[in-house]
Amino acid sequence: MTSHSTSRDVTGEHLHLVHELDAPPAEVFRHLVEPALLARWFGPHSVRVPEESVVCEPFPGGEWNLVMVDIATSTPYPVMARVSEIVPPRLLVCREIDIEADDATFNGLRLRIELHEHDGDHTLLELRQGPFPADTTMAADSAEGWVQSFEKLDAVCGAPATPAPQEAAGPRSGGPGPRPPGQYRVNVNTPLPTGTQHVLVHGTQRAVIAEVGASIRTYSVDGRDVVLPFDETTLAPAFSGAVLAPWPNRLRDGLYRYEDTTYEVPLTEHDRQTALHGLVAYARFTPPADIAPTSTSVTLEHELVPTPGYPWALLVCATYTLDDAGLRVHVATTNLSSANAPYGIGFHPWLSPGAASVDECTLRVDAVRHVTVDERLLPTGTEPVAGPFDLREATALRGIALDDAWVDVTRDEDGLSWIVLASPDGHAAALWSDATMDTWQVCTGDGIPRIERRGVAAEPMSCVADAFRTGERLVHLAPSATHEVTWGLALL
Repeated sequence: MTSHSTSRDVTGEHLHLVHELDAPPAEVFRHLVEPALLARWFGPHSVRVPEESVVCEPFPGGEWNLVMVDIATSTPYPVMARVSEIVPPRLLVCREIDIEADDATFNGLRLRIELHEHDGDHTLLELRQGPFPADTTMAADSAEGWVQSFEKLDAVCGAPATPAPQEAAGPRSGGPGPRPPGQYRVNVNTPLPTGTQHVLVHGTQRAVIAEVGASIRTYSVDGRDVVLPFDETTLAPAFSGAVLAPWPNRLRDGLYRYEDTTYEVPLTEHDRQTALHGLVAYARFTPPADIAPTSTSVTLEHELVPTPGYPWALLVCATYTLDDAGLRVHVATTNLSSANAPYGIGFHPWLSPGAASVDECTLRVDAVRHVTVDERLLPTGTEPVAGPFDLREATALRGIALDDAWVDVTRDEDGLSWIVLASPDGHAAALWSDATMDTWQVCTGDGIPRIERRGVAAEPMSCVADAFRTGERLVHLAPSATHEVTWGLALL
């Protein structure tokens, strides 16, 4: 079998590894849960795992235990864990037990292994583990152990081995009997707040699209972040990377009138008494049955059900694709209702300055008119760009705080309008939008929890704030009609 390199990301108390295997997910999954197969590859090169020490109970609450034995000294190193979630042949989540504790309690260390189809019959194995104790080398040491384990897995996975059993192996005496596959997806721990993670890889580019909000959770090129990443175990901070529909930005008082009827949606920004960023930023988006994810592209959709405040059914379908030019996003929204629907859309990635601070960067925004606002950040009009709002040329951000919109965008010879955050490292995190959107929002994140001016939100939008009330750039989506937009990210 071919030996592949492993992508490593060891940050603080967590590690994240991605490794390609020349076998389909079903075969790789067997090597995670069948004792004879797990013993063949688990642990660094300096240890062996006796098959008789391995216990794998493939159901939530089951044991996942083994003993690594140092080949030189015969010193045993037990590993004890409990399965908290299992979805054959895609997902295994375990929590490690502190065997030194008197009550053998969980030590908080969590192992998550996801298997993704890749290039036909290959697999991308994605592993996350943590949190490790702070101010130690344990995360890095564990990463090295996993890398060596994967080298062994390369050699055995897909090689002739024991035939797959006809039914799931039963647990040890005294435990519950074999579980049918339909019962496997049971969570003992709280589900991830970001949902399923869809990993895209193209060359040195890597993106993770989260199920919740169809959010761009990470996007990097050659290890350099293009957007501010956030952890899968936390809620997305400040709408990071999310789809904003059926309206972007703010809606005054959560009230609007459309075709002679007044509607009210819940307020989500109470200090300004506005409804912010639509209804789907924290909704689940799932792959449609007829479009399978690949290693470079994933399509996710969400059907917005009618509510008293927005009584139209919409199907929002977002496709994310990595290619040589970067990350491309295309969203098509179809009105499933029998009446016209008011509609707008936007997106909320936070551009990353890399290792620099925002104050060390410059910003360019391709637009010639700035949107003026009141004390609630709701539009009052537009004005020609001037002073700190004239960002047509790269402008130093030190001393400039923004939460502003621009219209009358300018475009290059390819018909694209850009926002470019340039850093001292010689790179620039950049976002482009084609002719399907003509409005920008930019925010430097001052005072926003978990952002605190660490990045710059570059938000392409089809309309400005409060469009449901003003009608400015509002889309009137007819029954069965589809509205489409396209934008993208790149590291320049």
